[in-house]
Amino acid sequence: MITNNMASTAPRNRAFYWAVILLPLAVNAAYIASGSFGEYWSAFANGRMPTAGYWAWTLICTASTLPLFFAAWELGRTKRGARLVGYEVIAGLRDVFVLAIGRELTVENPLESNRRPKDRPGLALAIATPFGVFVPTFFLVAMPELRTTRGVVWLLGAGAAMGTGAYFHRRAVAYLEEEPRYWGILRQFRLLNPKRYEPAGRIFVRGQLISFLVFLVWWLVIGPAFVLFNP
Repeated sequence: MITNNMASTAPRNRAFYWAVILLPLAVNAAYIASGSFGEYWSAFANGRMPTAGYWAWTLICTASTLPLFFAAWELGRTKRGARLVGYEVIAGLRDVFVLAIGRELTVENPLESNRRPKDRPGLALAIATPFGVFVPTFFLVAMPELRTTRGVVWLLGAGAAMGTGAYFHRRAVAYLEEEPRYWGILRQFRLLNPKRYEPAGRIFVRGQLISFLVFLVWWLVIGPAFVLFNP
């Protein structure tokens, strides 16, 4: 059985959690009020690249969310199920809002620190699908020049490889026996060692490795050659 190597995180002041919640809301409200949001969608609809002002606002809005992501990660990383699956921030967001309204955290949280996630194929597929959709969606939105048949095929292939890897990862963590140290430099590499898993989960670890290699080859070699080659 794996022992928990994470120290508990004491909640911060209630005002801190209100501040990290309200900051991105205020900044994004200012972004919409400035007209840059409408300018971006207008450029997107007409196949044009957004102006420099849009990118400046993008950086500002992204920076405004960092304190919230930090607060959520700080709380979520103590939950073993969340950190094994890799969504500490999502798990911690619930705690951020609970602490902001002045309530205490309870032990009934299903992602308790010492609980290993169960092997749920349906949940693994649900988690993998957004990963598979994110890559093509992001690049098609941000880079209009990729909205071609070849560009879409390249991005869909990369998304499929990434989603497959996420699926195998979620299946594998349900069988992890020996968890590496959270702050270890080679933690992610050590999580790909099949010997750390029960025999039933080792096939999923190998699936992760294959998916990662396919993604690299497709993203860096086959995909660009396919998109750039114009007979």
